[in-house]
Amino acid sequence: MLEYKNTDLWPAYGHTFYPPALNKNSIALDLGASSALFGHEVADEIGCQFHVVEALPENFERINETSLLKKYHFAICGENEPQNFSVVDDEDRWGLIQPESGSSQRETVAVPGITLKSFIEHIGADIIDLAKIDIESAEIAMFDATDDETLQSIKQISIDFHDFIDSKLIEPVQQVLQRMDTLGFQTFVFTRNFHGDVLFINPAHIKLSAAQVFNFKHITKNLRGLQRIMARGSLK
Repeated sequence: MLEYKNTDLWPAYGHTFYPPALNKNSIALDLGASSALFGHEVADEIGCQFHVVEALPENFERINETSLLKKYHFAICGENEPQNFSVVDDEDRWGLIQPESGSSQRETVAVPGITLKSFIEHIGADIIDLAKIDIESAEIAMFDATDDETLQSIKQISIDFHDFIDSKLIEPVQQVLQRMDTLGFQTFVFTRNFHGDVLFINPAHIKLSAAQVFNFKHITKNLRGLQRIMARGSLK
């Protein structure tokens, strides 16, 4: 759910983004949408157009399309080829292309795979105002397959890297962060030890003040950490 709507940053379902860059004419992506709660809430709040992608068939079927939200059955990945998608039974039903150790696999389904560039071409967009990405470890292959020009056509990316689940992703995630820095993106990490909530801002499209950058990098991050600690304490 959306919180802190009176600030420059909104956290929603574990993803932080910069709403002042969005309006009713904006085009946004929700990649790894699950039931599209993120897309529905942000679309309803701002009035922007959302294109949501979900790979797991049962989740995809549950997504309700509206005038502001259109759904697509794909797995965002590193190639335009069918993917074997492993369904995982934990607290929630979800899936991934590369099975992680310790996950209980219930079944495997074939899902059409598509690269980020091909998907953006598929929807006919030139500029993406927001890309929310939560694709269960496929984000590294997605970045590897995405050219610089496509990345630079996105104003902001709110992404959940999965290095907190799989230590083999720690170095590849750092390589992605370095690449985005080279491309000129400003990077804001809102989680403490890993990269579960990262926001990339493209200064070519979104101009932040020095005060905003300092606030996002230091004050907001530390406040979020304190809130998480207090929340854990209240559950004891």
